[in-house]
Amino acid sequence: MRSGWKKHHSEWISTFAGRVWCLKQDDDGNLHYRVLNAVNNGLCSPNIDNSNAVPRSRKRKRAENSPNSENEELLRDYFQLGVDLESLYTEWCEVDTTFKATANYLPGIRVLRQEPLEALMAFICSSNNNITRISSMVEKLCTMYGTKLLEGKQGSFYAFPTATQMDREGVEAELRAAGFGYRAKYVHGT
Repeated sequence: MRSGWKKHHSEWISTFAGRVWCLKQDDDGNLHYRVLNAVNNGLCSPNIDNSNAVPRSRKRKRAENSPNSENEELLRDYFQLGVDLESLYTEWCEVDTTFKATANYLPGIRVLRQEPLEALMAFICSSNNNITRISSMVEKLCTMYGTKLLEGKQGSFYAFPTATQMDREGVEAELRAAGFGYRAKYVHGT
């Protein structure tokens, strides 16, 4: 399991920054999170439930030297929580009638700050494709070449592979066999 955020009960689960994240938003708009692992830097083990809240406030907290403050900064950056979403909605509604008609159905929509390689690979996979297939292809990249971060009740979680992990002989053929078609050349060549 990897591509995008998947709902599990009342939480959303995904990976970024070498961690498996479980997120939940409360009625006040605060974002609660648990990091199920942090393999790359040893911040916590899969058994630790470090449930924390990131306030909705636009004021940035001063980061402390702790795993939780580092995790909070990663979340703030990934979701761009410092961006004034209300003013963007106002601006977008003024210039885009389609957005204005649907804005009430999309509360809190944000542009994620994904790793550039992941965004580029998803873009390559998007050529002549639908969202379900794009998500499936990104997930295949993760399971085929990414580092396994956690094996749990919800399945296996993998990090998005690095360019080095995908830069070896035979990757293009493996991607073609996995259904990437003509995109395999561009994924491997990038």
